[in-house]
Amino acid sequence: MRGDAHRSALLPAGRPARHQRPRTPPAANVSASGARYGEGDPEFWTRGVDEARLTLNGETFDCTALDADARSPWAEARERDVGFRAVGSEPGWHVEVDMGEAPQMRLALDYGQREVTVERSEPFTGDNGVTGYRGEVDGEAVELTIRREDCADPMSGEAFEASATLDFEGDTYRACGRFLWD
Repeated sequence: MRGDAHRSALLPAGRPARHQRPRTPPAANVSASGARYGEGDPEFWTRGVDEARLTLNGETFDCTALDADARSPWAEARERDVGFRAVGSEPGWHVEVDMGEAPQMRLALDYGQREVTVERSEPFTGDNGVTGYRGEVDGEAVELTIRREDCADPMSGEAFEASATLDFEGDTYRACGRFLWD
């Protein structure tokens, strides 16, 4: 490849970036805290064996190495035939809705401290492309409303294709999610 060719990289939240490939790799400046390649923008700085910081096109990304055996909860959910999954924060929670006519809905609330299962939910469709699922657990109504709209996780900035609102026990939880089989 010629020195002036462009190369694409996939950055967090699926945002592609284009940058010129350097003609020669930048020299590493090694310090006790890691190695730094480049100065300013672009810059890649390792910190120990499992952390790094990338600055590219004016944006800075803090990176952490994953355990080689770690698997994405999204991939695991898809393997279990989950049709929709959403994750929210403050408090941390998530919901998984199986495939089918009366799918099971699983909630993990309060940072996973409470798990609730709706054995059979009823899908519904509302105005403006709103969909969702309704069910009941121990006499309490559970309603998950899904809107196909851009949604960004407020903690990580990760982009999602849908927003989700869960109403349960008088509380409303907000999240971003994905349809896993579209």
